[in-house]
Amino acid sequence: MQFEHGISLGAWCQVDYQLTRFFQKRTISCFDGLVTPWHSLLGILRDGTADLGKSVKDNRYAQSAECLKYGVLFAHEFPKNDAKEILFSMEAMRNMASKMHYKHEKMIRTLSSATGPVLFVRYGANAMPAIAWPYNKEPESFDLSQLDVLTKILANLFPKLIFRLLFVYEEATTMIVNANAKLDQRVSVVAIQGDNNYRRWEGDDRVWDRILDNERNNILLPPAVLS
Repeated sequence: MQFEHGISLGAWCQVDYQLTRFFQKRTISCFDGLVTPWHSLLGILRDGTADLGKSVKDNRYAQSAECLKYGVLFAHEFPKNDAKEILFSMEAMRNMASKMHYKHEKMIRTLSSATGPVLFVRYGANAMPAIAWPYNKEPESFDLSQLDVLTKILANLFPKLIFRLLFVYEEATTMIVNANAKLDQRVSVVAIQGDNNYRRWEGDDRVWDRILDNERNNILLPPAVLS
């Protein structure tokens, strides 16, 4: 049995790349090309994209445009000069806002009418401080029970959807607390134990193949568990 759709929930482009490579049928989301900290993900899913990127700044540390409200980085939406400074313009702002809104609404419409099981994938925990590189050590720990918060948000957005949430993190860079939390049975947690390809932002294709292949087995949980 196959997932009908695979959807990226960030935090980096590695998820978009790997899902596009692995799945024959991909569903776009506004998180595909963003750097999305955990709090940003929850906020955008709750609020929608009306205020996403309405006000932005040049984040010099990350060398990216940053949304002032949500803290996401627009790593690909604005040109830069030779000094790596962001070149803002009204046209680029309009194009970015239109693109984010279109992708989010497309995801909502597609998944609202999905009939088969769907896989949401989140790679990375807090993803703070936000930067367009997925292998930096995170200074703050991540409470695993936060995955249930995300699961409830997704269930409220898509009340009829059969889905699973796959959370993948790098063991070497992420401090997990509440590791024994009893999570919603739709949630899978996978720690990558130093065998990703840390020279590529895309990660190791073989590692991701193994993770995504294993997740297919979880589709077969009884419907009562998934409801």
